Amino acid sequence: MNTYFDNAATTFPKPVEVRKAVATCLEEFSANPGRGSHRLAREAERIVEECRQELARLYHTPNPHHVIFTLNATDAINMAINGVVKPKDKVLTTVYEHNAVLRVLFELEKQGIIDVQIVCPSGDNYTPQDFLPHLDDRVRLVCLNHASNVTGMILPVEEIAKVIRQRSNALILVDVSQTAGILSLDGRLFDLIGGTGHKHLYGPMGIGFLIVGEALDLKPWRVGGTGYRSEDVFQPREMPYLLEAGTPNLPGIAGLLAGIRWLSHQKSPLEHDKQLVTLFLKEMEATRYTIFGSPNNLGVVSLTHPLIDPVDLATILDSEYDIASRAGLHCAPLVHKKLGTFPNGTLRLSFSLWHTDEDIYHLTEVLCTVDQTLA
Repeated sequence: MNTYFDNAATTFPKPVEVRKAVATCLEEFSANPGRGSHRLAREAERIVEECRQELARLYHTPNPHHVIFTLNATDAINMAINGVVKPKDKVLTTVYEHNAVLRVLFELEKQGIIDVQIVCPSGDNYTPQDFLPHLDDRVRLVCLNHASNVTGMILPVEEIAKVIRQRSNALILVDVSQTAGILSLDGRLFDLIGGTGHKHLYGPMGIGFLIVGEALDLKPWRVGGTGYRSEDVFQPREMPYLLEAGTPNLPGIAGLLAGIRWLSHQKSPLEHDKQLVTLFLKEMEATRYTIFGSPNNLGVVSLTHPLIDPVDLATILDSEYDIASRAGLHCAPLVHKKLGTFPNGTLRLSFSLWHTDEDIYHLTEVLCTVDQTLA
């Protein structure tokens, strides 16, 4: 029985292939890629470049050298936003953003560098028309979350990007942390795509990516050694060296490569998610829980109960039933303000390819039992 339901934070367990790839890297060729001509360094570089190519393929990116490896999605988003905004710029974003975006923007606004505008949707989800009134000449960047980590709602980011392209010169950053491995995107519609490897790409923690449009010239987020043009005291301008300073996380890249390849042999993750969410919602119909989720979303649902705080509910699930969930605001406070669940948040349950119908039946049976026992 799989009772781990915190996959929106990080998928667990990792596939055997991923664990083997990390171990093999550490045991057989854990040398610095791009920093030597010996056999081990060449093998390390091969792994790095093959992973770039796989990520470029996922997002229909023509040039793999514009796939940049980062520490995680937060690192990628910092790199993206700080690399393009200038003083007096305005940035538009959504209520569905993670703090990985919001805190970067509001820190820059606090410093007096940019102005931030939260665009509110006319309904539950966004349409391109929601952004049109705000696209003035000062808008340098539009930040879009591909899917909410609280409700699993999928935003129509490709439609929005097409309209923004037609109506303004603003750059577009999309956060694919929740969708990478589940949904693809046409990377040519976006200037910047930031994501992580440890969620639904089933890679290890500590490896993320930023895909940079070919026409975009980012300011480096960090500078240092690259093993390329070492005679120059300034950071090379060529990609990926412009944005990849320092020794990379080779075991993480090896694990991510294995995760992507493992996924290519699995059935549709999105259809799997929809099946599980549909079953979950059906089994929870007669309870007192308020549930935020839909069969049209990713495999993420949030819930509240009128008689118990989400944190206390999560504690009961963990201590009495060994069910791992996530309670609170999920680093996405504006979503909870929109849902009316701020400041206590919700209990979040998030599914993965490891889950079966039997796991959902067990989960809902436990939640129904807790509901019935609450006075």
